[in-house]
Amino acid sequence: GAARFVDLTDGSYTALGNIGVLANAMALDYTTGIYYATDGNSLFTLDFDAVTSTNVGSLGSGAGNLMIGMTFDESGNLYMYDIAVDMFWSCDKETGACTQIGSIGFDANFGQGMAWDQLNGVPVMSAFNSGTFACEYRTVDVATGMSTFVGNIGSPGSTQMGTICIPVVGGGGGGG
Repeated sequence: GAARFVDLTDGSYTALGNIGVLANAMALDYTTGIYYATDGNSLFTLDFDAVTSTNVGSLGSGAGNLMIGMTFDESGNLYMYDIAVDMFWSCDKETGACTQIGSIGFDANFGQGMAWDQLNGVPVMSAFNSGTFACEYRTVDVATGMSTFVGNIGSPGSTQMGTICIPVVGGGGGGG
C-alpha cells in the first residue's frame, strides 16, 4: 500500500512510496512507538521513515480469517477481530500468533475499525453489522470477546466506517 504524509492544516499530502503491505487494519503500540498492520493473515511492523514493512509472522491457522480491526491496550497488548468467523483475538506482537478469545456476537462485514478507549479501558469498534445492515459503535469485553451495541454511526444502510480513532490522554493507551 502507498504511504502518504498528510498536512492536517490543509489536507494536502505527499506520497512517501509503497510501504510493502496492503493493510486491512493498522494500530500504534503507544508503549513502544511502533506501528503494526495486518493484511488479514500476517502481522507486520511499519517504518514510515524508511517506508518499509517487516513481516512479524503469520496470525496462525485458526486466525487467518481476514483480520479487519486491531488495537493495543495501554499495556501494549494487541487485539484483533475478523470478518470470516466473527471472533475476537489476542495476538503476540513479537510472533504474530493469535489466540481466539470468543465471538464478537454479530456478523461483521465490509468496512470495520477498532481503537482503544483509554478512559473506559475497553476496545471500541466502528463495525458494519450485516445483520442490521448498519454501521454501529460497539464496545468489546476483552475477557470474552463479546461486543455490545452502543449506537448507530450514521444512517442504517448508508454508512460504513473503516477507521475509528480516540484521542490519547496523557501519552498512554490508544489504538486505531
